[in-house]
Amino acid sequence: MLVRSPEAGRLADAIRADGVECPHRSDAELLELTGLDARVIGRRTAGAGIVLYELTPKAVSMEQ
Repeated sequence: MLVRSPEAGRLADAIRADGVECPHRSDAELLELTGLDARVIGRRTAGAGIVLYELTPKAVSMEQ
């Protein structure tokens, strides 16, 4: 799942609190999350009051 937020650092911290690995560069607004669906991410961001600009499923090719 690709997630874009002006508060990506806060979002990454919230996701890590659930025990999910979430690499994040401090200067980036985009996170690439695996193992979570849009509903879980949406609930987590809403509960934390985090603004989302994008929440897009990432397609995996057959080669991957």
